[in-house]
Amino acid sequence: MEHNSHSLYNVVLLGRKAHLKEVMVRNITENQGEFQRLSQDFIVATNSAFRVVSAPDIFDENNMYVDQQVIDVMALSLPGPHIFILAIDLDNAQEKKIVKQIRTLKNTFGAMSKNLVVTLPDIESFQLFSHLKEKYNIVLTTANENLASLCTDWCLGRKPFTYDYSLYSEVVVKRRREFLSKLRYSISSDPPDSSPLTQPKNRTKSVYSAIQKFIPLATPKNSPTPPESSSPPPSPAPQSPGSPPSEPHLIKNISLNQSIFPSHKLSQMDCYTPPLASHHAPQGARPLFEKYWISLLKSVEVFQHHSLGLTGTGKSASANTILRVLKSKRRFVSMPNSEPVTRECQSESVEVCGTRLTVLDTPDFLHESLEKSQEQVEQCKKYLVPGHYVVLLVLKMKRFTDEERDILNKLQDKLGVSFVDHTFLLLTCGEDLKGKLYKFLPLNPELDKIASQCCYRCHVFKNQHKQNAAQVQKLFKKIPQISKLKLK
Repeated sequence: MEHNSHSLYNVVLLGRKAHLKEVMVRNITENQGEFQRLSQDFIVATNSAFRVVSAPDIFDENNMYVDQQVIDVMALSLPGPHIFILAIDLDNAQEKKIVKQIRTLKNTFGAMSKNLVVTLPDIESFQLFSHLKEKYNIVLTTANENLASLCTDWCLGRKPFTYDYSLYSEVVVKRRREFLSKLRYSISSDPPDSSPLTQPKNRTKSVYSAIQKFIPLATPKNSPTPPESSSPPPSPAPQSPGSPPSEPHLIKNISLNQSIFPSHKLSQMDCYTPPLASHHAPQGARPLFEKYWISLLKSVEVFQHHSLGLTGTGKSASANTILRVLKSKRRFVSMPNSEPVTRECQSESVEVCGTRLTVLDTPDFLHESLEKSQEQVEQCKKYLVPGHYVVLLVLKMKRFTDEERDILNKLQDKLGVSFVDHTFLLLTCGEDLKGKLYKFLPLNPELDKIASQCCYRCHVFKNQHKQNAAQVQKLFKKIPQISKLKLK
């Protein structure tokens, strides 16, 4: 399927770990559209919304082909990426390494910090390196499965980045663009595989598998001429930095990265399916990319529940209901009182099916007696990681005061963060509800207004109810990020 490139958001994905980038590509494209490889770790994926160029490891100092790879990244993302995503893995989650990679990107592509999104592997890294956001004027987040919607938000209204051609000639980049465009569209798409679980919609093909004759490429500025060779490397070729691993069912006779230079002639190569979706998996087995994602979930997925609301609405009691079902031994202090009982942000984390859930109980930020209010606001904001949190705005079913009028906007103003798209209205004292919620809300215009702001993402808690597990499970099913978690 051919897409109009001018209607697509361009995303350039960079990082050290190939499998992490592949998982992120699948999530951005939602595993749909065309999926092509220039080499083992150089992917171009296109769906109806995005063109994602996932680059090889250009940060590897021993990578002999980094200049050619950078030219290809620039060529494939013209007229320029709307965003760059730098994927930081656990092994490289150190400030010196992160800063070095950010500076490398700036030196390579130009002053692109306003278009740069840095994804960190976990919430601890996010909190530890949060100061980098202001220092380098970048978007900082954590790796998560909602990348498609997040990328849309990041790209919306943003102009494509204009490359700095001080290192690489614009003429060479555009010439390379023309060649790669002809090459990519000369490859016919196979019909979709009969098994949707193991294949994207269009079966992957290696871009280089169609090459019969390679046209000469101009070398980048200040770049040494690549070594001459009259024949392709012997098979099996020795591993070299930046080259793909030797996998006999994927590659035949040649090293792909060595083959990109004009002095090399390409041998015929089998078209192959990427290791993410192996044909060799036994029937009923999970595709490999799902295994990657599950392993990532176990190490990086953190999901936050934030209980916000005024004093006496049942924030702490609701948080305790969730903790009780999650088998946590800790409980937040909760008692009926006109004065705030919760004076500072408190959190408790529990692991469920490999996903770490953090429940955050917050003070009444709007209460005049709250000491160190701004300090608590800043503490709460650290947990508002895009794609990894949901806010439970807690209100009592039949008690609506003037203070609670327009409370959602008041809290957003207080925190300086727009979280309405992540908010569920949690109504406590559900025992008082007689009949259906959809009939109750129109009878309470101010409450209905808040529900409308949340797009009617509502849930009712019966805090005195004995079947806590059932009502918490129903709440979780309404939250996409954790809807599949099974609570025992």
